[in-house]
Amino acid sequence: MNPCRLTILFLMFLKKIWIIFSISFKSFWEVKKMNVTFQLHTALQIQTPAGRVTSLQCKIQSGQSVEQALQALGLQIDPEGTLIVVDHQNVDLDYRPKDGDIIHLIPAIAGG
Repeated sequence: MNPCRLTILFLMFLKKIWIIFSISFKSFWEVKKMNVTFQLHTALQIQTPAGRVTSLQCKIQSGQSVEQALQALGLQIDPEGTLIVVDHQNVDLDYRPKDGDIIHLIPAIAGG
């Protein structure tokens, strides 16, 4: 076989390898985003000029905890006095939401 043709075939092979590698490498390092909704109950609802905000829809990074997502949104809650509920189950601040989760933040209410 002609050495020039071998060189061309080898370069074409390397190009295909590079394309495959670059696509798989990109998808490996790409950060996945998920949609979650924080449902704010009673005292946690936010008053704005447009009215009360009762829920916040946001995109969070895959693997991010509820605590990290709340920090990114600038929301501070008292973990001792707030119930965090997902799918009728109590969860902790370290819970990792799934795409489409609705996370209810329910504050303890003192009465007298």
